[in-house]
Amino acid sequence: MTKLTVKEIWRYPVKSMRGEMLAEASVGSGGIVGDRMWVVRGPGGAMIPDRKNALAALLDCAARFDDAAGAVEITLPDARTMMLTDATKDAVRDALAKLVAPQEITLWRTGPLRPDAPDDVDAVQLAKALRRVFAFSPNDATFPDFSAYPREALRSTMHSLTRYERRYEASDILGVDFFPMNVLTEATLRHLEATITHAPIDRRRFRPNVLVADDAGLAEPLERAWEGHEVVIGDVRLFSVLRCVRCVMPSLGQAGVGAAIARDPVFNPANTRAMACVGTYASVLGEGRVAVGDVVRTPSY
Repeated sequence: MTKLTVKEIWRYPVKSMRGEMLAEASVGSGGIVGDRMWVVRGPGGAMIPDRKNALAALLDCAARFDDAAGAVEITLPDARTMMLTDATKDAVRDALAKLVAPQEITLWRTGPLRPDAPDDVDAVQLAKALRRVFAFSPNDATFPDFSAYPREALRSTMHSLTRYERRYEASDILGVDFFPMNVLTEATLRHLEATITHAPIDRRRFRPNVLVADDAGLAEPLERAWEGHEVVIGDVRLFSVLRCVRCVMPSLGQAGVGAAIARDPVFNPANTRAMACVGTYASVLGEGRVAVGDVVRTPSY
């Protein structure tokens, strides 16, 4: 039997910046604690049009959470570091503005993923809403059957959808795009390497929270079989809600201290259909801790 284990754990304290690799992490209802603590927005907290491309230069910065200082440390492309707190956010904004000019930016703390979905979630309406949000075709046979999802998974999915649809509100900013956890397997990367790139893929392009290894050297998108099922990592219970729908982000370059990833249009789903869905979105059903080396228990393994 193939054994799946946690290969890497990643946290991204500032959305759109590179993150930090962890040996272990606490996972709450909103994902890894400290993930997407800050987000870059436009004036007054407004969403920035074409945000991924407009803020592409932020990928040349790295962010990590400094537990001792209780603040986020940002490493700029020239290797200078700045501490990001409520008191210093204007100074940090000014430094980042030079990278994304002429775009006007502001920095905002993100809020928690509060449970605000009704107890009785209509699976049919939820599926329709998700099809609309992610532009899935009504004839897409691989779209999951939400009527088979357990109630707690439907509720956690609705929590995320509700917050996502309020993403333009500056008064209640959510850091993640949609679901709180992003899980990717090395088997999926091998599959893409064998069928699309014919060259090694740097997993950092896909910004996973958890990278999963297998002991069989598989080259297939294992995550597809997890959709609609519980996935247990360490003592954390996740629910694989939906394949991870991708945007232009994986195709962008990443430079700065510790990174040298070239811009590559093959990773843009607009150019390569296979890049449209890579990895899985997961909600959190049971909080706890995850660590590198933890066994990953799925419905297939």
